[in-house]
Amino acid sequence: MFMFFIEIGLIILVWRSGWKWRALIPIGFLILIAFSMGFGVGYTGSGGDLYDINIVLESVTILVLFIMLISKRSGVKDDTVR
Repeated sequence: MFMFFIEIGLIILVWRSGWKWRALIPIGFLILIAFSMGFGVGYTGSGGDLYDINIVLESVTILVLFIMLISKRSGVKDDTVR
């Protein structure tokens, strides 16, 4: 749950740094992959534990958002008024 709050904070920062709606793409992929894995486990009835892979997916999402935050968005001027 703590990683989710980190992701929300990073999404807000990335949005404000000029990425706008593109800041939501990493979390969208995370949700799509997580629901697909959960559906697959539920459909097969294996009852597998997805905790470990979830930690990896969350970490990759945070890494992508951080890279987006430190990289400049092309076409965005530094002297824009917020």
